[in-house]
Amino acid sequence: MKKIYYMIFSFLILFCFSIKCDAHIYRATITTDSVNLRVGPGTNYNVLEYLEKDSVYTMISNTLYHNESGCENDWYKIYYNGATSGYICSDYVSVETIIINETPVTECE
Repeated sequence: MKKIYYMIFSFLILFCFSIKCDAHIYRATITTDSVNLRVGPGTNYNVLEYLEKDSVYTMISNTLYHNESGCENDWYKIYYNGATSGYICSDYVSVETIIINETPVTECE
């Protein structure tokens, strides 16, 4: 029985060291003139700012937020003005994923 536990433990250790975790940053580039940045994921929310074409923003994640109104393909949440965040319609942005590094899982935790 100890041999089985030892084998499972050894396998898990080897498996964990072979997996890598990547740090990702997601960037949104505005593709249309005067895109509304809103308080929430819908046109029923107030406008925080008007974003200009070709401006680039850091996304909170690449998660799409459910469309409450006014956007065909859901909303992204982005940072603007430092730590302030807002929502932009995904129809008007191009998303780029940037991989920062590859680090073994044990160093990522």
